Amino acid sequence: MRFLKVNEKKIVIILLSILLLQSLLSIPVTSPTYDESHHSTASHYYLRTGNYTFDVEHPPLKTIAALPLLFYNFSTPKCFLCTDIYGDKYESALFFPRIIILIFSLILGFFVYLWAKRLFSVEAGLMALFFYVFDPNILAHSRLFTTDIIGASLIFISAFYFWAFLKDASWRNAFFVGITFGLALIAKFTAILLVPAYLIFLVIFLICNSIRLDRRSAKLVIEKLFIILAASLLIVNSAYLFVGTFTRFGDYNFGSSMKGLQNTFTNLVPLPLPKYFVEGLDVAKTHSETDHFGWYAFLMGEHQIKGWWYYFIIAFLIKTPISTLLLFLLFISLFFLCRFYRNPDYYFLLVPVALFMFIFSFFTHVNIGLRYILPVYPFIFVAIGSLYNFFVKNRFGSDVLILLLMFYLISAISIFPHHLAYFNELIGGPKNGYNYLIDSNLEWGQNDRLVDEYVKATGAIKNPGCNPVTGIIVVDANNLHGIFDRSHIMCYKWLRNNYNPIDYIGYSWLVYNTTI
Repeated sequence: MRFLKVNEKKIVIILLSILLLQSLLSIPVTSPTYDESHHSTASHYYLRTGNYTFDVEHPPLKTIAALPLLFYNFSTPKCFLCTDIYGDKYESALFFPRIIILIFSLILGFFVYLWAKRLFSVEAGLMALFFYVFDPNILAHSRLFTTDIIGASLIFISAFYFWAFLKDASWRNAFFVGITFGLALIAKFTAILLVPAYLIFLVIFLICNSIRLDRRSAKLVIEKLFIILAASLLIVNSAYLFVGTFTRFGDYNFGSSMKGLQNTFTNLVPLPLPKYFVEGLDVAKTHSETDHFGWYAFLMGEHQIKGWWYYFIIAFLIKTPISTLLLFLLFISLFFLCRFYRNPDYYFLLVPVALFMFIFSFFTHVNIGLRYILPVYPFIFVAIGSLYNFFVKNRFGSDVLILLLMFYLISAISIFPHHLAYFNELIGGPKNGYNYLIDSNLEWGQNDRLVDEYVKATGAIKNPGCNPVTGIIVVDANNLHGIFDRSHIMCYKWLRNNYNPIDYIGYSWLVYNTTI
């Protein structure tokens, strides 16, 4: 449409402003989540002491969000999760760290638009951005001081620059790939999945374009790949202040399957990575291979220590808006029916989604939240944006597209400001979410203040425990299903089996009347 092209910049600004406004309005009603307590104290401690031992499991880029905490007269945290040093200023102090995370989300939104525009058209870029700014899962994490949005943004941006590098293998693009890949690695350890993704991209690009490298071309490619590697290693080592760089592989005491890689030969190899990065990767891998702090995973009324291979598939299907699911399914169908697979560009959108879903389904036992596969969503939005021309060129296509967009918009707006608790209409919406998924999919401590206000106003009994009581009761979804304490799985059976909720607080706390 001519209107979209003429007003392209204005529409981009408006859409990003909508994301900004939704997040700013929801921050004041969002209590500190469990992981925000974790990240704020660990990051604050690192900034004060330069000691990273508080939290090796999470890379250090998140600490830039904690910089505003230095402007308060807070003492240095003395222990993990010691948020008591912030006193009654904790919620207000979190405002600016959350804003820094929001900035990452805005940047990610811009790159979603930019990549879709360069791949397809202006209209595709605007459509992709529309889906991004109203997606409940993106909005849920855009306002929280955690690593999820930072990781998703840099993984996507690094993939974008690798695509640009394959299109134009300039030194400039090689440098940007290296820098963004390095930043992604110090944002979230799951960025390591970019390595196999890059290799797959490269092979597909060469095959689809029937490119045969001669000796000179191969030499240039190797030189530029070396620049990518060197730039990324420089970023990672600088972030850890080069502490323990070139420690030999055999000097690490691994707790994960990485221990199986140690042998007489590999033990002598000095790793060009900082010590805490390697140890952090090992800790994260250990948690993914075993149970997560001994907590039970919960899915559709069942409990397991090591989870289910289909956990993330179910989570994706019930926490993603139906319009997004339908359009992405259409994209996959057209990929095969219209032979889009001949175009290497389409693989840049599908490979990351397939890779993340595969790895987290079959190689991890951490079944605690959809956020672990949050990086797939930007790629999905770009894929959806590509369908714009398909709809406008087909009879009744525009009408169908408008209906899908309206359904998406209504579904997204109706959950405001409780985006973390979003569940789609396939299971009856957010009111039924607690029957399917909990933890960071639903209850993450974000409604604690709202609950306290409700209890104060009504005299309701908060989390009464395992013995039946009479009155108005409020129970959070996590305690209702007993995921944090193995002895409490049956604790609220008396409540679950005999009563239905009469109300909800942010959808993550359930209100019961046991006098009926």
